Amino acid sequence: MERSDLVVEALRNVLPHECDFIGDSAVREIATGPVEIVRVEHGSNLDLSGILVVVAAGATAIRHGIDIYVRLSNTLGRRASPEELKDAAKAAPSDPVTDALPPEIREKVYQYLAEHLSAELIAELSRAADIILFVSADPIDLDRLRLQNEEREIRQALELSAGRERWVVEASGSARLRDLTRALLQVNPRVVHFSGHGTDRGGVFLEDLSGRSHSIPQDALAELFAGFGRTVQCVVLNACFSESQARAIAAHIPFVVGTTEAVPDAAAIEFSVGFYTALGEGRTFPEAYSAGRIHFHSTLGPECPPPVLIECARHEEQGGDVSRISR
Repeated sequence: MERSDLVVEALRNVLPHECDFIGDSAVREIATGPVEIVRVEHGSNLDLSGILVVVAAGATAIRHGIDIYVRLSNTLGRRASPEELKDAAKAAPSDPVTDALPPEIREKVYQYLAEHLSAELIAELSRAADIILFVSADPIDLDRLRLQNEEREIRQALELSAGRERWVVEASGSARLRDLTRALLQVNPRVVHFSGHGTDRGGVFLEDLSGRSHSIPQDALAELFAGFGRTVQCVVLNACFSESQARAIAAHIPFVVGTTEAVPDAAAIEFSVGFYTALGEGRTFPEAYSAGRIHFHSTLGPECPPPVLIECARHEEQGGDVSRISR
């Protein structure tokens, strides 16, 4: 079953009267595209815009619920219960669209998904998706960052894109090195996005067992990614001073993004919005990087050095890696 078909089926069960009012074609368009393009089959002088907003919010909650349920069930090694799904959804980053739904509708969404997503369908959805692993670390002894905002903006950029069926965001927050290693092994991502602090020596900070900063040696992080060169296609290090770490990882990963200096939160988030908007529309990693750079400059101006893209092409006849940097 396609993910959009599952969203349509869930919408009709969770919001039957609203779906009947706007018609089948409108429900399907809401399940597969932004609400702005919806064409309503029939209606009256009732508050049509309000009904469309409710159904669109329901579709967003269902898509997020599917992602959470698939990830949770895979982690547990079994189908999660409705209560486990509800707890996981509450712990997930807040989303203003989903949060606008009345609590009783969100409860119906989670109840429906937990009852109707079979083990076979969970496996099918897991295989069909390209995964973006969003890794964040905000140690308690460093300046606090708006990491949940960045994750929410990335999810929304993909949610509104034509590629929403393809890309799924898996999150690993307050990440320690062991969490990153486990996520790489279990999630099998195509893109790894790190959001957090960089060191002035070019590395990145994860967290230790107490939640304080843990500087990861560049060689160690590069060696970790060396084992995933066949599956991970792009790494985005959205952290200050991360260019040299990006260079080290680029010996093993085709595309790596890093920064040359300190980057304000707003600019880092805007780069992510541009990057994942383009990626969601089917653009290549270099094209997505270019879109991110435009968004970055729109925040800080062209005089500020943007993140850099390091492309690594392996040429067996040359016996090594050739890297070039786009600025």
